[in-house]
Amino acid sequence: PFHEIKLPSAGFYDSEIPAVINVRALTVKELKHITANGKLDRKIFDTTIQACIKEPIPVGKLTIEDYNYIVYMIRLYSNGSKVTTVKICDNPACRNQFKFDYDISECAKVEYADKDIDKAKTVNLPRFMREHNLDVNIGVKRLTRKDILAIEDTLRIQTELAAKDGLKRSVFPLIEYLKAYISTIDGFPLPVPKEQVLDILSTEDAELITTAFDDVVFGVKGSAVTECPYCGKSNTYDIPFTDIFFL
Repeated sequence: PFHEIKLPSAGFYDSEIPAVINVRALTVKELKHITANGKLDRKIFDTTIQACIKEPIPVGKLTIEDYNYIVYMIRLYSNGSKVTTVKICDNPACRNQFKFDYDISECAKVEYADKDIDKAKTVNLPRFMREHNLDVNIGVKRLTRKDILAIEDTLRIQTELAAKDGLKRSVFPLIEYLKAYISTIDGFPLPVPKEQVLDILSTEDAELITTAFDDVVFGVKGSAVTECPYCGKSNTYDIPFTDIFFL
């Protein structure tokens, strides 16, 4: 059966993404297919997730917040609320690995948007004015599931190349995320390629870009608290509401 769920974006993001959709649990065959050998083919995973949604919405266009919530709900309907996971103790003097159970339905907290969600914004970088007297503005886009898949593909290829040729390649996720965020660059005397701009961005600049859409808070998040059986220290486990949650 299908279950009606309200998306965190609540209809404020895109006309193709309704506020309410219907999802079903994964079949045993689908679950085995996406988790075979403990590896996750994300494109196959998304095709499977698409099949679990009654409405013909484009999964690739979903905000990360809506996508993660859908994955969470499908997992909840497929496997129930009890989750067993592995945690390394937070205590530096312990650091033992242990298993523990938690109820995800009790830990998950969902926030819904209450106003329009921007797909794009312009971010001013004041550092360039302070240091170079340049009024630099960066056009940024909100990342979707499609963007995340592209970033992960790039990082995977970089890692595989590094392993193949034995060279140390820099695999820095923030750089790939910034590339995906930036759509336009304005304010330099001459046109500057995106790669060159990335080389001169400071941590202050990067934070302004990556937090540009934080004015509207929506999505699912949560954590579980448990006690280390070895040292007795209280541990907090941040729940990964992403596709890897199925592994």
